[in-house]
Amino acid sequence: MPATRLLRFSVPRAVRRGVPVVLAVALLAGLFLVLAGHRAAFVGAVRNVSWESLVVAALLHLATVLARSEAWATSVHAAGVRIDRRSIYQVASLGFAANVLAASLGTALRIWALRAKSRDEAMPVSALVATEVPVLAMQGLVTAAMSISLLAPLHAPWWITPCLFAAVGVAVTALAHMARRTAGPFRGLAALRAGRSRRRILAMLICVAACETARNLVLLHAVGLRAGPLDAMALLVGAGAVGVLPIGPGSSAGAAMLIFGAAGVGPAAAAGLLLTATGFVADLAYAAWGAGDMFWRACPVRSRRIPRLVDLGAAVCLAAGFTAVALI
Repeated sequence: MPATRLLRFSVPRAVRRGVPVVLAVALLAGLFLVLAGHRAAFVGAVRNVSWESLVVAALLHLATVLARSEAWATSVHAAGVRIDRRSIYQVASLGFAANVLAASLGTALRIWALRAKSRDEAMPVSALVATEVPVLAMQGLVTAAMSISLLAPLHAPWWITPCLFAAVGVAVTALAHMARRTAGPFRGLAALRAGRSRRRILAMLICVAACETARNLVLLHAVGLRAGPLDAMALLVGAGAVGVLPIGPGSSAGAAMLIFGAAGVGPAAAAGLLLTATGFVADLAYAAWGAGDMFWRACPVRSRRIPRLVDLGAAVCLAAGFTAVALI
């Protein structure tokens, strides 16, 4: 028997699908156990949060997903996919809703929908998947710069952030060099080859970081935690790090407990829960617009005189109504 056959090992599909579910259930069970002795503080922190704070947090997250959609649209257009920006936003909206369950599911849904909308394109699936890489690369640069906020909580030396930023910069440079090739999956890296596309994606991701930091700050203050901009930024970086694990929608709650648990377990858990809830509402409202707009554009009775105005009104009404129902 060849030696290569002895080394072959495959994990059953049921096990691969069950691991995220088991981890998510374990995380929720752990949070409930920790909160068992801090129920009054948790309930009090949630009750003290005003509706205005929740609405602002949801709107800031909505601005975040719109900026991410624009970054992805820039990468997709740089790769040569001939599809209008509105359709890309529709596809992205469905992907963000699926991200609530798992990031891999959201990516798969976006690629499938983008492939379905550009049937006349000869672009391979591998290149469509690669359009995610420029966005992730620029996000790595922003996250590396924001890692300075974790130095004090982790008691880490100051040189960690410059070293991390330099390492990510080297990786981005290597990817930009690979983007010179245009065959196969390398076509999806075209945004790293064009300076204008790189700057646009980076600007959108800086907007994402600013909106998410402001959102964290709003909800941390709303639950009664004394937090500054660096603390809110640390929560953003921590949630991103925890979100790498296949634990489902509990990354914000877990990160909030880890970073702010010493200041109060109840308020920290409340902040994490509200971050998850407001993000979930914003993602679903965006997905509701995306799905509704897809059907609306295909409707044969749509107004012919002022279609853009009618489309905008339908989208705003649909998103606002869905958001109101979700908040109530």
